[in-house]
Amino acid sequence: MEPHHGNRFELRVTGRAIVFREGSVLLTASGAGQALWHLPGGGIDPGETAAEATIRELAEECDLEVVLGDLAFVRETTYPLGDGAHRHRIDIVHTATTATPEAARLGPEPGHTTAVAWIPLGELDGLDLRPPELARLLPRLAAGQPIPRYLAGREAGHQTDRTQSNPPGT
Repeated sequence: MEPHHGNRFELRVTGRAIVFREGSVLLTASGAGQALWHLPGGGIDPGETAAEATIRELAEECDLEVVLGDLAFVRETTYPLGDGAHRHRIDIVHTATTATPEAARLGPEPGHTTAVAWIPLGELDGLDLRPPELARLLPRLAAGQPIPRYLAGREAGHQTDRTQSNPPGT
């Protein structure tokens, strides 16, 4: 990844989880209209570890208590935010389990999350996934096959990501 000289650049670190259930994976959607689907999780608050943030975010977004397992992978990406700024995001992704998978639903503090769903692994190619390589990696991980532990790339952007100066709803 090349640095973006002369532009405002934000760093965002997130904790995310991969939760499998009977041939499906838990995903969350964000955005109006054509939803972007991604692994549940979100930003790490000051003083939190990635693991603590992941557990908190799944409770807030999906109304789900999880137990984290192994580190699945770390993903680094950069993308434009639409006002000349760029974001450098680092996702720290763990596997997770839950004793109550049927309880997954839009949580009490969903933030930008608009939907929570168990998506069959065979249907991932039909979704607008972020990151797109999840359609290839998640079935491999579910089957116990090795996957890369570090991923890097660029994306066109995320419709729900905003710079710190833009209030929600803009």
